[in-house]
Amino acid sequence: MLEGLELQNFRNYKKASFEFSPETSLVVGPNTSGKTNVLEAIFLLALGRTFRPGLERGMIRFGKEIGRVRGKIRSGKWVHPEGSPRRDVGGENKNGETLELEMVLTRGEVLGKPAPPKKLLVNGVVRRLFNFVGNLQVVMFGPEDLELVTNSPSLRRAHLDFVLEQVDREYRRCSHVYNKALIQRNRLLKFIREDKRSKGELEYWDKLLIENGSYITTKRQGFFECVNNLPKKLGEFEFGYQPSEISFERLNKYQSEEISAGMTLVGPHRDDFKFKVKSDPFGKTQGHLFGSEPQSRRPEQGRTDEKLKVEARDLTIFGSRGQQRTAVLALKLAELEFMSQILGNRPILLLDDIFSELDSDNRGEVLKVIPKQQTIITTTDLGLVEKGFLDKMKVIELNV
Repeated sequence: MLEGLELQNFRNYKKASFEFSPETSLVVGPNTSGKTNVLEAIFLLALGRTFRPGLERGMIRFGKEIGRVRGKIRSGKWVHPEGSPRRDVGGENKNGETLELEMVLTRGEVLGKPAPPKKLLVNGVVRRLFNFVGNLQVVMFGPEDLELVTNSPSLRRAHLDFVLEQVDREYRRCSHVYNKALIQRNRLLKFIREDKRSKGELEYWDKLLIENGSYITTKRQGFFECVNNLPKKLGEFEFGYQPSEISFERLNKYQSEEISAGMTLVGPHRDDFKFKVKSDPFGKTQGHLFGSEPQSRRPEQGRTDEKLKVEARDLTIFGSRGQQRTAVLALKLAELEFMSQILGNRPILLLDDIFSELDSDNRGEVLKVIPKQQTIITTTDLGLVEKGFLDKMKVIELNV
């Protein structure tokens, strides 16, 4: 549970502090008042990096040298659904203890002297990113998440890392080693292309990529198997994982092409996944959010059993904006359940301006989930929230 948050020279905040309810808090303010910045700060404390594009120094308030985000978290009593102990995700928060997580940002120089662009601390002690992540877990849903469907595979891969790095210490380690090895191997490929190094030097880096890349692929596969088998609450969505297998055979097969390109062409850094929805061949999408409930019907003339076969369609190509948004929400709610199963407790749910983004059916499904864990929501208008739920929320109004 996040008890409180302090911001100093962060985004539009000169200095601000917030205290959150252990249940649901609603942050209210007009556009540009800094609502999303509050959620971003919480996200930073969970993952040590932002979900927004751009340089980290851009998070520092204009004209200032140092920005700071500090949060106080208290762990609950971990009870796994099957009675087994909580998996070690690498965090330092033990049962019932309070931790202070802090991120200090600089522009690379403070008072005329060089300074690290980012420093992560737990209870005042500097920690590497590898050890910082795992103390706080979050799932966030906001308007920009629609880009998961429409944007590049790199964005979707980063999103997978956001989920899995929070709950799997070994995944974090393998991801770190893999990415460093990938940089070195790509550099070596360019040297080989210029006849400055020999092909035999690839063997060491190949082995390192395969050992760590295989673990990454296995865990991503397990994630999609889990979320695709959870009960469908928002329609018949499924998420199609498209792994780029890494092995000695594949690296050898593409070695000439990789040397020519000066980069590694296979491995989890080339993975992708697709958002899909089951629909019939006549264009009706399965799922009550996109029309009436599916009804039994008689095959009409010309409609054979083969034609009535339900298939999954790629929402990037065939989906409306509303379908794409609902599919992303379905993925986020599935992530919440996936992480809860592993942790034995539920992560914090961060919801950015959902009441204006979602239709009434989708809002209804989200409102059912909100009370199950600590939830922090932003909105521009209290009138968008049903009074029955508003009465149970702590309201935090931003002063503009």
